[in-house]
Amino acid sequence: MKVRKRNGVEQDFDIEEIKKAVNKANVTVDKEVQLSEEQITEVAETAKEFLKGFNIVKVQQIQDAVEKALMKHNHYEVAKSYVIYRDEHLKNKKFTQDEEKALAICSATSEDVSGDNANKRATVLGTMRDYLAGLVCKSIGRKILLKEVQAAHDQGMIHFHDMDYSPLMPISNCCLVNTFDMFKNGFQMNDTWIDPPHSFLTGANLQAQINLIISGSQYGGQTVSWAALAPFVDVSRQRIKAKYKKLFEELGIDDKKKLNEIVEREVGKEVEKGVETYQYQCISHTSSNGQSPFVSAVLNLLEAKTKQEQKDLALIIETILKERIKGVKDRSRKYTAPLFPKLLYIQEKGFNLEPGDPYYYLTELAAKCNVHRMQPDYISAKKCRESKDGMVIPCMGCVTGDSEVLIKFNNEVKKITFEEFWKLMDEKFESNGQFSIDDKNLKIDLKDVKIFDNKEQNFVDCYRIIRNNSTNWSELEFSTSFEVDEKIDFEIEID
Repeated sequence: MKVRKRNGVEQDFDIEEIKKAVNKANVTVDKEVQLSEEQITEVAETAKEFLKGFNIVKVQQIQDAVEKALMKHNHYEVAKSYVIYRDEHLKNKKFTQDEEKALAICSATSEDVSGDNANKRATVLGTMRDYLAGLVCKSIGRKILLKEVQAAHDQGMIHFHDMDYSPLMPISNCCLVNTFDMFKNGFQMNDTWIDPPHSFLTGANLQAQINLIISGSQYGGQTVSWAALAPFVDVSRQRIKAKYKKLFEELGIDDKKKLNEIVEREVGKEVEKGVETYQYQCISHTSSNGQSPFVSAVLNLLEAKTKQEQKDLALIIETILKERIKGVKDRSRKYTAPLFPKLLYIQEKGFNLEPGDPYYYLTELAAKCNVHRMQPDYISAKKCRESKDGMVIPCMGCVTGDSEVLIKFNNEVKKITFEEFWKLMDEKFESNGQFSIDDKNLKIDLKDVKIFDNKEQNFVDCYRIIRNNSTNWSELEFSTSFEVDEKIDFEIEID
């Protein structure tokens, strides 16, 4: 069991620390009600029993468990002294809890943030600045939220997402980016007007810039479609064709077949360069909040408007899959799977679903990519239409009940669906606190269970699984104009 201190730093649980704290309270009471060493040990063991089942506990939880243990054994005077002692100890600390967290963030020792986001490095200056701002937002945000919502969040019944931004700041979470309109009609980037690109390579660069700016002004993921850039493959083709046609004329060569071969080869090179450039920009960019763009890229042949666009989009998809199979170099100069962009591969009967479909070769290539890089994800156009009013809309990467996960439990590796995982763990563990709605548990705290992590390419500890009790969304309205019960004071100390 680990203890997470108020500044976010973790250390091993030590029962001797509980004994020391109880003893400090013990010596302040009258001798006739003081505890013996055996009684102090008994209290410490009871407090530890109250914490059983947790892999990580906070100092506050330990203190509550000690107080509860003292009361259980009827040591009321010592319990009263312990409460006074812990309050005095907190008052006498040099730094407040938030200040200790700020110090831990700046020294990159805070466990609270070191694994907070897969695409957010805790040692980057922009990330530190963002987390420091988040401390203030969280502190005020907790006072804005309804007490019932805050209590449910603290108990793990719900998760109020991104409290270091919301509900204080007017910031959005996740979006589908309409690059179709942007690339067709032009768009404004900061104070600069950007015309439609004149080549596929320029479009790929612009798409990376769009992703970067969006990631700096929202929290969470964004989804873009490569179909928006398919028309610009032909724009590049016509430019390349004009160039080589002129060269052929100057050299007196009249060979249309050879001209077309050279043009298509050069088009392929430009698509390859554009895809590679976009991929490296995606994973190397860092936005103003210290976060790499959290991007999902849609590979959907159905979005092409013409036969030529469809062929060019197929070329883009083929190139993307080959680049993903190749991977990118990590710090040890070895090729590995990039974390982003996430790939969403749409399948449709008559296009790429079954052998004999004209683009089935892309599905075979996607399967090969899965073997090497655990991507792409597959989306059925048919099932999508059934659940989304006849539309094929891409998604973000949430785990659904029939999604398969790889777990290691009791020295056995299993590939099972999330629903099967839930049932298996439900039989082995009891949910701490028994939070339930309609007799369906929302979370299960685990022990000695590992799950395969694609980024680490290894099994990592899985401490808790959480499920949605219902597929129905709750509509909530929030406003940036708010009132709070108590006045919020801000102090600035200037030397």
